[in-house]
Amino acid sequence: MIEHMIGSTDFDRAATVDAVTAHAFDVAARLRALLPGAGDVKVHKLLYYVQGHHLSWHGRPAFSETIEAWINGPVVADLWRAEKYDAPPESGTVDPDILEVVFMVASRYGHLTGKDLIKLTHSEDPWRDLAESDDDTTSSGTPIAHDALAAYFSKDDDLTPVVRDRVAEVAADTPWIPTAPDELDDLEATHASP
Repeated sequence: MIEHMIGSTDFDRAATVDAVTAHAFDVAARLRALLPGAGDVKVHKLLYYVQGHHLSWHGRPAFSETIEAWINGPVVADLWRAEKYDAPPESGTVDPDILEVVFMVASRYGHLTGKDLIKLTHSEDPWRDLAESDDDTTSSGTPIAHDALAAYFSKDDDLTPVVRDRVAEVAADTPWIPTAPDELDDLEATHASP
């Protein structure tokens, strides 16, 4: 069942330790499988969260394409252009380390609308620091640096191991999408340090 929803998870861990193992299209396909009906705006914001959390958890990007700070928040411009003007490529395999982050992101943010995610990303440092910059070289379309994403999302470090362990545990058997949006928050609160 899980193979049907997310594709093959076969990989050679030794060959992929330092390499990016997916493209944004592959990750977007997994998000769309988990969240049927998710529009383009929502998917692009969720890709931002996948990339940020993956950089924080694993120290490497989940996908190779650059995320840019557009007026309506983070966008994977290469994916946006490919889906708008070209036939989408066939989806490839995705490393299990990326899938655990995809499950967490779908669980944590999947109940939000595209409009909600625009508001949320606009309140976060990686996008806001570029969008509100007085630097003349910063404009819409400026790449969001991996360092900025990793620094921002590593603020979640106290909760990350608990969430990662739970996501990995449940994802081993079946995709985990909470029935209530607060389920992940409840899990985090239960295991958070006082």
